[in-house]
Amino acid sequence: MAIMQAEASVRRIDPETSAESSHTADALLREAVGVFRDYEKFRSALDDLQSSGFGRTDLSTVASKQAVERILGRFYTTTEEIEDNPEVPRSIFISKASLGDAEGVLIGGSVYLFAVTVAAVLAAMGFDNLSIILGVLVAGAVGGLIGYLIARYLDRRYSERFTRQMQQGGLVLWVNLKSPEQEARAVDILTRYGADHVHVHTLPVHYYPIDSELELDPDTIRRPHPTAWWTP
Repeated sequence: MAIMQAEASVRRIDPETSAESSHTADALLREAVGVFRDYEKFRSALDDLQSSGFGRTDLSTVASKQAVERILGRFYTTTEEIEDNPEVPRSIFISKASLGDAEGVLIGGSVYLFAVTVAAVLAAMGFDNLSIILGVLVAGAVGGLIGYLIARYLDRRYSERFTRQMQQGGLVLWVNLKSPEQEARAVDILTRYGADHVHVHTLPVHYYPIDSELELDPDTIRRPHPTAWWTP
């Protein structure tokens, strides 16, 4: 019943009839959209969507500020500007836990790389075992410090990104839809977790160019062929 009610109340935007879109294209993309004002509800909705059959690449958020400015020429001021804009660069959501796992690998890898490199160099130069051990300890500490500083930088960028989006009106979540059943399911989940502006739209597929600017945001989505999506 909740799914039926959510589906009945959803707003639909069509590129052929909406003044919000000036694009025309043969390839169309069907998505459910919602704006979250609360990060924890946003995370819970993502978890529920993934456990309901949506993959990570079906769920996207706004890309970095640099990527948005590169594509649009400026950063947006309200979420209404980007909710139904097919040119807005997207990014696959990376959870804080996943980022933490990557940071752990980064720090451990830095320690290992510095320690092994210094050990090999000192051994090749004929230093005694005690000197090599001391050198490895120092190198490991330096490597760990460098890895830690990089991890903190990534943490700061991660926090700033979502803080900035919240300041602009909330976290926009787009959900790729491959069937009418997925549409009803996505709308129900977005509504249940308190998303605002929940609606479904059909937009022209926009392929983002690959260039050095977008490499600032390596998870920026380059869309696959649109036949993977359901369009009514």
